[in-house]
Amino acid sequence: MDMHIHMSYCTFHGFKLLASNYLGIYNHHHLYGEIEDLLKETEVTPAHVAEELMKNEDVDTALEGLVKLLKRKKLEGDECEAEAEKKPAAKRQKLGSN
Repeated sequence: MDMHIHMSYCTFHGFKLLASNYLGIYNHHHLYGEIEDLLKETEVTPAHVAEELMKNEDVDTALEGLVKLLKRKKLEGDECEAEAEKKPAAKRQKLGSN
């Protein structure tokens, strides 16, 4: 039997916990503000965030990699939304020309 497990996306609080566990960051970092904003706009799992944080032991490099990942995911999400908005317009045009 197939089962679907619904898991939530990573929040800023979850990210801070992962950052402390994987990178030893226990206080504020200058990239936290940007990461917080991107997490609000992007759907990424905690596992994906943890995977990105484990790629490098250097804190700055790891967090910059995470920012790049979140920006890429946000861009992909924006492109999907734009594509979804185009489809109904294309259908209306098709129906209108018939």
